[in-house]
Amino acid sequence: MSLSGVTVSDQVITAYNDLKTKKASRFLILVIENEKEVVIGENCTDRAASWESFVAKLPSDAPCYAIFDYEWNTPDGKRDKILFISWNPDNAKIKQKMLYASTKGGVTQSLQGGYQEIAASDDGDLSVENLMIKLSMKR
Repeated sequence: MSLSGVTVSDQVITAYNDLKTKKASRFLILVIENEKEVVIGENCTDRAASWESFVAKLPSDAPCYAIFDYEWNTPDGKRDKILFISWNPDNAKIKQKMLYASTKGGVTQSLQGGYQEIAASDDGDLSVENLMIKLSMKR
């Protein structure tokens, strides 16, 4: 449980583990429902879904968490990294922003690692260029 008292549903943990171990999804968008529980807002099982299509699905005026199985090519071959994104747009309501900020620790603890964390507040933070910089900083 997080500092906010919000819990993480078992379905979120199962979907995350399936994404991580079975490649069952390309991304998950997680939302806090009724200020009580983190649930799956969207589960994209289409492995061909692009980063750009994912970013377009993030709400412009509300926070959420997202998990994306990102794959890219390097001169050394194909790489992949699971990303945990804390999406907190600047124009979200303060109460929502505080709820998501105080719940994040409980969510990440429930997922038990295996991802790289990224904080973002606008589309520019999630541009492919910025993403590649963040991925090259942590391997």
